[in-house]
Amino acid sequence: MWQFLEDSPAIGITVSNPLLDPSGERSEPMVAVIDTGFSGFLFVPEGVFERLGFSELRASSRTGRLVEGSSLKLRAAFGRIQIQEVDLSLDGEVYTCRGAEETLVGMAGLRDLAVTLDSCQKRSSVRVC
Repeated sequence: MWQFLEDSPAIGITVSNPLLDPSGERSEPMVAVIDTGFSGFLFVPEGVFERLGFSELRASSRTGRLVEGSSLKLRAAFGRIQIQEVDLSLDGEVYTCRGAEETLVGMAGLRDLAVTLDSCQKRSSVRVC
């Protein structure tokens, strides 16, 4: 379900690790904030990354740059998100870092969607491209 958390648009997703759990039995439903300033696919809390077994996949290291110029050390692994509202499944790199507490869907995670946001009315709509 598309919603607003405070003033940020958010989406209900299910995250899974298709390489270690092809059936999706260990998948985890969550609400992710849409972050158009994040060019990546998905950023999750460190605990989610561990529970879904992404760290077992030889997670690669990356350096992330924040808008104010600072950097942070990221771990990345291949994962899947499902967006039930539009019956869409997408694969991409799932990122985390030490102390991460929020879930963010970036522009790569929205690549097959047309999203319309109305911040005045706190409404949104989405369709598959």
